[in-house]
Amino acid sequence: MISLLRLLLFLLLLQLIPSTGKTQELTPVTLQLKWKHQFQFAGYYAAIEKGFYEDAGLEVKLVEAVEGQNSNEAVFNGKAEFGVCTSDILMMKAKGHQPVVLATIFQHSPLILLASQKSGINHIQDLPGKRIALEPNTADIIAYMSDEGVPLEKCILDNHEFDVNKLIRGEVDAISAYSTDEPFALIELKIPYTIISPVMGGIDFYGDGLFTTDSLMRNNPDLVSRFREASLKGWTFAMEHPEEIIDLIYEKYSQRHSKAHLLYEAIRTKNLIMSNVVEIGYTNPGRIASIAETYKKVKMLDPEFSVYGLLYADYKTPESKIPWNLILIFSGILLVVGSAAWFFYVTSIKLKKEIQNREQAENEKRLALDKLRTLSLAIEQSPVTTVITDMNGNIEFANPKFTETTGYSIEEAIGQNSRIFKSGNKSKDDYKSLWETILSGKNWQGVFQNRRKNGELYWESAIISPVKDENGTISHFLAVKEDITERKKAETEISLKNEELQKLNAEKDKFFSIISHDLRNPFNGFLGLTHLLAKELPHLTTEEIQDYAVSLNHSAETLYKLLEDLLDWARMQQGLIPFAPENHLVSHLIERSLGSVKEAASAKKIGITVSHPENLIIYADENSLMTILRNLISNAIKFTPPGGKVSVTATEHPQTKIEFCISDSGIGMSQDLIDNLFSLTAKTGRKGTEGEASTGLGLLLCKEFVEKHGGTIRVTSEPDNGSSFYFTIPIR
Repeated sequence: MISLLRLLLFLLLLQLIPSTGKTQELTPVTLQLKWKHQFQFAGYYAAIEKGFYEDAGLEVKLVEAVEGQNSNEAVFNGKAEFGVCTSDILMMKAKGHQPVVLATIFQHSPLILLASQKSGINHIQDLPGKRIALEPNTADIIAYMSDEGVPLEKCILDNHEFDVNKLIRGEVDAISAYSTDEPFALIELKIPYTIISPVMGGIDFYGDGLFTTDSLMRNNPDLVSRFREASLKGWTFAMEHPEEIIDLIYEKYSQRHSKAHLLYEAIRTKNLIMSNVVEIGYTNPGRIASIAETYKKVKMLDPEFSVYGLLYADYKTPESKIPWNLILIFSGILLVVGSAAWFFYVTSIKLKKEIQNREQAENEKRLALDKLRTLSLAIEQSPVTTVITDMNGNIEFANPKFTETTGYSIEEAIGQNSRIFKSGNKSKDDYKSLWETILSGKNWQGVFQNRRKNGELYWESAIISPVKDENGTISHFLAVKEDITERKKAETEISLKNEELQKLNAEKDKFFSIISHDLRNPFNGFLGLTHLLAKELPHLTTEEIQDYAVSLNHSAETLYKLLEDLLDWARMQQGLIPFAPENHLVSHLIERSLGSVKEAASAKKIGITVSHPENLIIYADENSLMTILRNLISNAIKFTPPGGKVSVTATEHPQTKIEFCISDSGIGMSQDLIDNLFSLTAKTGRKGTEGEASTGLGLLLCKEFVEKHGGTIRVTSEPDNGSSFYFTIPIR
């Protein structure tokens, strides 16, 4: 009976334990690509190959685009459930379709104008009268040309054949292209080319994204969610294992591009996706709205067009809970900041104690030597140098200590003038004052830097007294001298330690000031918002929740930037930031630096222009130089009113240096502010034109990073007349 019960229980447990095998039937879905198989779609190949779609219960079919056809239509006419789109999905929504953007893969658009240098095109102002081929819906290129006073009407438009051969054959002067793809063909053929990117003018669209329809989103949200999550897993894997995906594409999907071409595409794709900065798939609603405004500006969208309902987030119900994970993260960061502050405090205490010990030892030594200066019958054994000269300074007597100090024997010195010890480092006026003092019958006390017989310089403290005969007339001079070279070295060291201590104290004061005021205030605001959101969420409308979310995001971004500067600064003071200079393309560094500030520039409608020699190479530490550029460009945007201009230039001074200049048309600075701009002790932080926070810490980082490269940084500015920051990096 017991055995039977055990058997029944065992069978019952088998029924309760979920099956781990993949025996469920897979749901077939189709993903319509926007072009031919290449690394541009790496994440979807990875999701298939690594079983992410299968784990989600999906069997995914990938379909290449057909030249000349709008691939988005396949999703709207039911031939595919999902598609790959760019920012032109706004045009599809305006035409009456109901797309839903599930995830943004490329944080920056790869769309560029690719021009042949032999056509005489070096920048956008060279386009009028040139033959250019544009693919449909290139609103960002059109807007950039319009902003720079180069509308399409000034160019000769040609058909786009969706390859680079027309440009290679010279049939057109420029074509719209992807920065991740077409330039490789010109590089292989060693054809000089020019890239004109809308980013240079402050127009920064999203690149490839994943989308579906409103109908599928509403009718089968679970399927959409599973497809989205599996796709993002695929993209994460592809970014971490690009070589494996390159082999997969070449062996299984297409050999249209060589592996070298695919590697070129992978490197540049990674820079546009920015997975190390932004979570793959993240879409900023404010940036989508800004992109829509650009479309409206070039009259490709109706002024009343709304982006509401376009994003995946519009269909998600917000969770009513306090963001403890985010609060824990910030608490951890504050712990790191506190540890750094403790380091500064302990170091300053140790340094003070060391200086006090040194000063005490020097005082004791000085008292002992003062006693030795008193003449006695034991002058021959005196531990200090004793010299007697005639009225002209000729040596008549010297004790044994003289030989030890100067290197001259007593026999060599007798009859010599005391000028043989002169180093030339004491002025004529000092010697004139000495002689006037002793000839007047008074004692002279001071310090010389003299020269030993072997040419070595040394320091002597001396008391020179006049010696009078029985008639009261000065007949000789007695000099009692002490070698104080080691003491001088100690004093110099103490002086350096004092300077170091003052700097350390200033850094500590700056650090605590930022923690107590600049960090605490925005963090209190952030906590207040989370508390209010948690308390009032059930009573808030969607629009009010959106407003709170935007405020939280702004507070988090402000805190993150401040904490990033604080941690970089603290690591710099402790020597923990690696410095590994290498050769880099200047255009690439500037383009990446602009990527992190484009949203702020776009929000204030600030135009950014870039100028530098083509293919300019710089030997520098990448992270340090990127920090300098990001801080200076961010400051230029921060202190420039809406509608202003910012320029970034790089100029090569052959064989000497490369000079960068970041200029703006902003509020400028007074001379007093300029004088204290790089000072630790002065408070130079002020709010931007839209109330943006500032501590001045970023400029201190810039100065230290520039000087670490062996360069210099300077600024010119006038109130209400903009500012220009110049910094140089020496050529190796």
